[in-house]
Amino acid sequence: MELERIFDYYIKFNKQEGNEVGIKVLRSHKALLTSLIEEGIIKQPSLKPTSLETKVGSVVKQLRLEQGKSLRQISLEAGVSQNHLWRIEQFLSSPTERVIKKLAAAFDIPISFLFGETPSINNK
Repeated sequence: MELERIFDYYIKFNKQEGNEVGIKVLRSHKALLTSLIEEGIIKQPSLKPTSLETKVGSVVKQLRLEQGKSLRQISLEAGVSQNHLWRIEQFLSSPTERVIKKLAAAFDIPISFLFGETPSINNK
């Protein structure tokens, strides 16, 4: 189930951060949502990424890795939470216009590059 995969990612992330309370909350929410879906009370949400999520997420991750920077480094430089940046890279969150501007500034690139519209980083 796609929802379980997402909860597992969050649990793993919280373990790395040492957030025991977050882990307990996520586990209880995961169990509740899973049972509600299995009983047919609620439907499994569609978790397919949009083209915006995949383009921006792919470019952000590629640039971050090319520059040899961690999620933490880019999140500090862009003023975006590390968790939100991770969600963007995993295609789980659509960045707002404000976040896109912050990421472009952090990478020192034109905004259009995040959408795959600029052929080269040097074309600012």
